[in-house]
Amino acid sequence: MGVHIICVKHKGLHIPGSPFQFTVGPIVEGGAHKVHANGDGLDNAEVGHPNEFNIYTHEAGPGMLTVNVEGPSKATIMFEDKFPGSSVAAFRAPEPGIAFPVDLD
Repeated sequence: MGVHIICVKHKGLHIPGSPFQFTVGPIVEGGAHKVHANGDGLDNAEVGHPNEFNIYTHEAGPGMLTVNVEGPSKATIMFEDKFPGSSVAAFRAPEPGIAFPVDLD
């Protein structure tokens, strides 16, 4: 229990964000506000390509997760549970848009 640090390096150099700090202990209160997502698919999406991102739900507690991508046309969404509390999602946008909001409910 307590604060821990993880260093992730590639070719001897820290990757962006490393070292990562986290707290180990009991999860006291969950909720949708504790769902987090990150990945290139959320920052640099390309038309017609799978735009992948990670979703972390471990701290949110039990519940149902839905992923929606909004835009000028319907995007195909792929979703895969990796292990409890972690999933990978990807979407293919068939045409460009100014922004494709990704909703995690």
